[in-house]
Amino acid sequence: FGSIKFLQGGGLEPSMFLSARFMLAAAVMSPLLAKTNAKCILGSAEAGLWLGLGYVFQAAALQTTPAGTTAFLCSLTTVVCPIIEKFTGVRVTTQAWGAAAMAVAGAAVLELSGDEVPGRGDLLALMQPIMFGFNFFRTEQVVREFPDQVLPSTTIQVGVCALLGVAWSFWDAGGIPDLSPLLAHAHEPAFDFALLWVSLVSTALILVLQGVSLGKLPSSEAAVVFSSEPLWAAGFASVLIGEEIGVNTIFGGSLIIAACMARVVDIDRVRRRVKVVRRKAAKTLATLTLQR
Repeated sequence: FGSIKFLQGGGLEPSMFLSARFMLAAAVMSPLLAKTNAKCILGSAEAGLWLGLGYVFQAAALQTTPAGTTAFLCSLTTVVCPIIEKFTGVRVTTQAWGAAAMAVAGAAVLELSGDEVPGRGDLLALMQPIMFGFNFFRTEQVVREFPDQVLPSTTIQVGVCALLGVAWSFWDAGGIPDLSPLLAHAHEPAFDFALLWVSLVSTALILVLQGVSLGKLPSSEAAVVFSSEPLWAAGFASVLIGEEIGVNTIFGGSLIIAACMARVVDIDRVRRRVKVVRRKAAKTLATLTLQR
């Protein structure tokens, strides 16, 4: 998130940034398409469409919304996934709904605290978890059906995102996009490093790892793996581009992270462990009392 803010702060339009980011990632990943199973192409393309829309909303939101806030709102994906599962017939526990309520409270603290009224950027940021939630859900279905197609499926998704970025660039420009802002920074080391980092690490590598995890875990649980992202985003945004981390960001973000973690905590198991510890403590205390 901090790198995205840095790149867009250099005069790069969100649509142009998205195109460059995913075209570079798609070019590097293209050899992985060699062993693609034709049956998984359609599902992967649909998952890529959801993913691309999520990144479109993210890039647009970051124009006016702090990286930390955008990242914390993005972590609501962890709550969106069980809601999607509910509508597809999967039983959702009371614990999951409680986590959802906590996450909504955290988002409210982020958006309704302070002097500024939530604006267009905040609404765009709130669209991220919906799009990414559908991407997680569809990716899980694809990689479970075709477990040997994680890499080709991820590459297809990245390709769809690249096409979406290019289409957005043409729409933005009303024709052929102006490449001069991108070319003007092409030889700046900080710019090149940020673009390579976002394209190859934050995009290609992370999406591959995400696909692998979704092949082993339900989407509602796999999403929790990424719940620490806002903490890193807020920290790096503070260090790299000087964004302030306010009390509302810390408190609201903590609620969202707590909600994310609550999704995978087995309450019954915790209660059983507490009972065991209590019994052992009582037994030890009784033994000590008798010895006296």
